[in-house]
Amino acid sequence: MSFEGHLFLALLEGTVTGFVLALTALGLSLVFGVMRIVNVAHGEFFMLGAVIAWYFSTMPGGFLAALVAAPLLVGGVAFLGSVLATASPAIRASRMPPAEALRSYE
Repeated sequence: MSFEGHLFLALLEGTVTGFVLALTALGLSLVFGVMRIVNVAHGEFFMLGAVIAWYFSTMPGGFLAALVAAPLLVGGVAFLGSVLATASPAIRASRMPPAEALRSYE
């Protein structure tokens, strides 16, 4: 039996998984290092992205549909976050940047 093809796929999958976990850990440490607030929502956003990716990969068009939809979803969520952040009365009333408004609750 030949395992070269399976070995390459296993190495590739392990590398991708390692990079995803490293990117998640880097985001967590960056947020803690800059804001000095422990933000544990990274895991929830990671799982949300995984579920959305799975949903688009099972649609007709599969991977191509996911490649088209991913930037659109990221842009939509970023736009929604910026609208909610500017419309929030707590952030507007404090007249502080959002990071400083969050830091004031320590």
